Amino acid sequence: MLERLARWHYEKTQELAENLAATLEPVMMLVIGLIIGTLVIAMYLPIFQMGDAMGGGG
Repeated sequence: MLERLARWHYEKTQELAENLAATLEPVMMLVIGLIIGTLVIAMYLPIFQMGDAMGGGG
């Protein structure tokens, strides 16, 4: 009886962990993408501003 109950709890825990991982994976990809995008913009923005200051912003 206790072994069956332990197996049921183990299976439910594994199912919950898999569902949580499947849900968090796209969210983490989005967060990482936003961080990388922010870094790219932060690196290129000064270059564009310098070009505008030098008169080549046409």
